Order: sequence, then structure tokens, then C-alpha cells
Amino acid sequence: MDCILLENRSIALEKQVSGLGFTRSYFLDDMVVLTATDKKSLLLESKKAKKSGKIVMFKPQTEDMLRFALDKTVVDAVFGIEGIHLKDHTHYVRGGLDQVLAKIAFDKKKVICFSFSSMLNARDLGFVIARMKLNLKLCKKYKVPMFFGMFNSVSELRSASDLFALWQLIGGKSKETLKLPLVSSR
Repeated sequence: MDCILLENRSIALEKQVSGLGFTRSYFLDDMVVLTATDKKSLLLESKKAKKSGKIVMFKPQTEDMLRFALDKTVVDAVFGIEGIHLKDHTHYVRGGLDQVLAKIAFDKKKVICFSFSSMLNARDLGFVIARMKLNLKLCKKYKVPMFFGMFNSVSELRSASDLFALWQLIGGKSKETLKLPLVSSR
């Protein structure tokens, strides 16, 4: 099982993460996290980051930026899509992902990441879980590569077995989703 921790690498952190049952850990040193708000800067930043040889991750703010990132950029993974829409529709959940975007993600071999931190820091956990369940269902249907287990800080770390139990609760079945698919394809 892999762990993505959005902090700088240190020997103490690596020991702590391996003690929690993770086999591999990725830190800010291994990746570039983009949060661009316009298409031109996202395109330029993603190309520049890809040349550095690091994993390129993007957190979209709108559906338009999500589609652009999936379709036109060299971004490896997208995370935080549950937070794109502030409110759900009256009759359905708005998870940020739909069948068109799921198909694009599959065709372009992009990874959809589900962040444990977004669940932990959610104002209304029920809405976040419902959105994750919907996105998970779409990813399974369209065979989109997924990853579950991103942490913003050391205080949010949980053991690999706890993370897998939570993943099963929201609908995940396989421990393979707790391994970062990008690494095997590189």
C-alpha cells in the first residue's frame, strides 16, 4: 500500500509512515501539486512539471478546469473533485465527475485520487462520502485508475489497515486502489 503525504520528506516521517503499514511513501519532493485557475497557466505549469520527472497532480476548482486537465494536459492525477460543487442538485448528487469525464480519464490514463483528508476535514461528512461513492461508482464502471489515501499533514496519518477498512465502507473492494497506479506505468 502506498501513502501520499503533502509534506517535505524526512527520515523520521518515512519511518513513521512505514510503521503504519505502508510499503511506499510519496512526499512533496516526489510530486508537483498544481492549483491553477486558468487553462493557459495549467497547460504551461503541467508541461514544466512533467519535464522535471515528478508526478504531476492537479486540484481543480471548476468542472471546466477538470475537463481541460483530463483532456488536454499532461497531468498524471486529479484529486479533490468532490469539492468542485458547493451544493448538490435537488434531485441528485453532484460529485464533480460524470460519465463523459470518466471516459476521458480512462482514455487518457489519468488517475482519480480520493483524499482521506477531504473526509477528515469536511464540514458535512455525509455529502463528501455521497460524492465519493458516486465518483467511485463511475470510476469502476469506466475502469478509471483510482487511488485512495492522500494526507495533508502528519496529524492526519492513519494506518494502512484503517484506511482500507474505510475504503471498503465507501464501496472500494480492492487493495490495488491503495497503490499508486502511476508508478507501475512509469
